[in-house]
Amino acid sequence: MIEHLFEITQITREMREKAWEGGCAYLKGKPDVVETIKVHLEKDLARLQRSWPKRLKCEHLDNLERHIHFSEATDFEDMLRRDIPGIEQEIERHFRRKFSEASGDTLEGMLHPVVRSSCYKQFKDGLLRDAVFNSITAVFDFIRKRSGSKKDGWDLVSEVFSESNPKLIFSELTTLSGKMDQRGFLKIFGGAYEGIRNPKAHTLDHDLTTLKTAQYLVFMSLLARRIEEAKTPTS
Repeated sequence: MIEHLFEITQITREMREKAWEGGCAYLKGKPDVVETIKVHLEKDLARLQRSWPKRLKCEHLDNLERHIHFSEATDFEDMLRRDIPGIEQEIERHFRRKFSEASGDTLEGMLHPVVRSSCYKQFKDGLLRDAVFNSITAVFDFIRKRSGSKKDGWDLVSEVFSESNPKLIFSELTTLSGKMDQRGFLKIFGGAYEGIRNPKAHTLDHDLTTLKTAQYLVFMSLLARRIEEAKTPTS
């Protein structure tokens, strides 16, 4: 199921790039380039139609076919502003329904309880930014709960996962591999905070898809699992 969604989103991504190039070529008065791009878009459309779920109607898909046929400046603009985004939204809604209907809900079963309770409803409701933001917030709350620290971000992970005076230990720090594990996951947690949590906190804009969001939530579940399994210095 995820592979099918990825295949369709890959096609639409390629079509978006070609539509942009086609619009630029049209405005620059390069009909030969426009015609070449049109041929490639027609091939991409055929791939998209073959991959499209049966019995799933989408007005934007019909409009895309018409705009490719004419391939004038306004057609390329409509492809970029309406057709392709509409197709992507429709297919995401379709696969969200499929995820929910799947027996045992595979994604839900993969999520750590700390992550699942904080964001799975938002994921099912299509609130993708909120789902990712809530998941990493929940993981850092879990670190504070287990360690007793009141800090946040890099200050939190540097204190809790310190090699010299840790509050939580991933592996035996008496071994080289244990020290590398501790050091590596300290950087992973800190990097997740800076690279995932902070951007989601500072803007409502995002490039999340259903697939990418699901992958983020599984990643956060791995981090939550490591926190759950970590030992305290006295344990």
